[in-house]
Amino acid sequence: MRIDQLETTSRRRVGDPRHRILRWVLRLTVVGCLLAGANLASAPAALAVAPGGCGSVLLSSGSWLGGAGVDVMSNGSDEGTGASCGGTSAVNGVTAGSEWQCVELVNRLYLTKGWITSTWHGNGGRSSAGASDSMYDEAPSSLSKQPNGSISYVGPGDVVSINLYDDGAFVPDGHVLIVNTSGQVSSGSVTLVSQNSGDPSNADPQITATLGGGTLTIPSSGDWSYQVIGVVHAPSSSTQPPPPPASTEANLLTDGGFEAGGVGWQMLSPGSGVGSDADYPGSAADSSYGGPDFLEANWSTAGGSLYQDVSVNMAQNQSATFSMWLRLRPGVSPGQGANLCLWALVGSDTSACQSIVLTNQWQQVQATVTMPAATGTLRAQIYIPSGVNVDFDDGSLGAPQTADAVYPPIATANPTVTGSTTVGSALTCSNASWEGDPDQPTSYSYAWLRDATPISGASSSTYTTSQADVGHKLSCEITASNAAGSTTAASTPVGPVTAISGSTTVTAAGTTAGTPASGATKTGASGGPVVGCVVPNLHRMTLAQAKRALIHADCGVGNVRKPKHVPRHHVMRVSGQSSLFRSRHPAGYRVNIALK
Repeated sequence: MRIDQLETTSRRRVGDPRHRILRWVLRLTVVGCLLAGANLASAPAALAVAPGGCGSVLLSSGSWLGGAGVDVMSNGSDEGTGASCGGTSAVNGVTAGSEWQCVELVNRLYLTKGWITSTWHGNGGRSSAGASDSMYDEAPSSLSKQPNGSISYVGPGDVVSINLYDDGAFVPDGHVLIVNTSGQVSSGSVTLVSQNSGDPSNADPQITATLGGGTLTIPSSGDWSYQVIGVVHAPSSSTQPPPPPASTEANLLTDGGFEAGGVGWQMLSPGSGVGSDADYPGSAADSSYGGPDFLEANWSTAGGSLYQDVSVNMAQNQSATFSMWLRLRPGVSPGQGANLCLWALVGSDTSACQSIVLTNQWQQVQATVTMPAATGTLRAQIYIPSGVNVDFDDGSLGAPQTADAVYPPIATANPTVTGSTTVGSALTCSNASWEGDPDQPTSYSYAWLRDATPISGASSSTYTTSQADVGHKLSCEITASNAAGSTTAASTPVGPVTAISGSTTVTAAGTTAGTPASGATKTGASGGPVVGCVVPNLHRMTLAQAKRALIHADCGVGNVRKPKHVPRHHVMRVSGQSSLFRSRHPAGYRVNIALK
């Protein structure tokens, strides 16, 4: 299986006027990710398919995410390249991206499901090792995310950004994939789906990764290796089902298993809609979930629900949990959604709801609500779509004695870094904003990162910059924890860090201190170079990609040598460069390029 060299970046540095217009155009088209030549040994060979024509379906919407995905399309003869064989796709008037790149698939899925309402910008992976411009880095603030190494789980629809390395050399712009599992996975195999993965002869819409110890791993193959940046959780998986109550009374529902024909349950149809229900015995071909019978219901209009009111005697801050097993009647096309809610009918009413994408298999969904005041009535309610038959079984309502945290902390705003980025200055990581009770964090831990790599020993809310930080960007992460788990929120990087004014010297004679002469090397107080141009690895890039990579790295484009005779339709790529990968030079240093 192949995941190849990755797609052209859609982002440029905001402060550089040379790229302002180009950046805007590219952001509108949401350029995706290029994959070309690396083998993923972990991917089952049976998953490779011929790309077919531009826009043909490689993986249908009904064959992943429990039948609730979107079509994975072919990039035709451009499969695995930064070129797009089609135009620009949109969902409800919102741009999804260039047809058919990897970031386009993510946007199209999330816009279709209503998980986002505007275009999610960013590269599949990062444009350079020190950048923070992947889809993981630029995830909407409404979505929670976890960096690799601290991934507690992945779930259906989660987004995974990766960087790519060719023989140890960083290849810009990476790739992005979508988790395709039936539920949450905290360890073990994880299937990932992506678009524009492979080459013009073989497409790889699905590959297999492994999650263990908080780290998601895609095995390397040959000279190619893959670095997972992190996972962005889909709304349907980031709101984790709460754990069962630690101490509950007996099931408070009347006929929760529908063994008595649904006694105690009522149907609520909106407007002039009509609802109907019936009790059915389970059979070998049409099994119930618990006990011999289950209930089946149907509504003629959207918004219909099945509910039961239950008398209780609960004090403020006590909580209750409602759960039910649901499925679509066997034979009904999957993909319909349902919502389960538990209401505390007091004052203006308080509810807790959980959504689920229904399939033909039984699935449990549950919600926990904390009483805002003394409560005498709870309402257990399930809203289902119109025009389809939905089955119910084994419902339960229990009331714990205390209201503990039922979710890991949920960040409502990321932390920020404040302070000067001059060597010797103190930076402060402000706390993120978090949802309140019952999810309020009880403890916090801090980490500082240099170019997205953790700095050893930097684990407090403040950090003093050093000479080792010169030329690098710094960011911080806060991990908030409570009884249910932990969540990490990351800041936007600041910098790069600069040396103290007047502390630089120049090795070339006769030049002004702090200003390098042509070809001279500027050094900091400790003798280390003050970074300007850090030469990127241009191997196998197109000329356009190489120019963008050089400009992004504060380098200039020197002489370009091209072959005299180029076959028609041949795409020239970099075969040599005048300066070594990762060598450091003054800003604007020109690098010569040879193409073949």
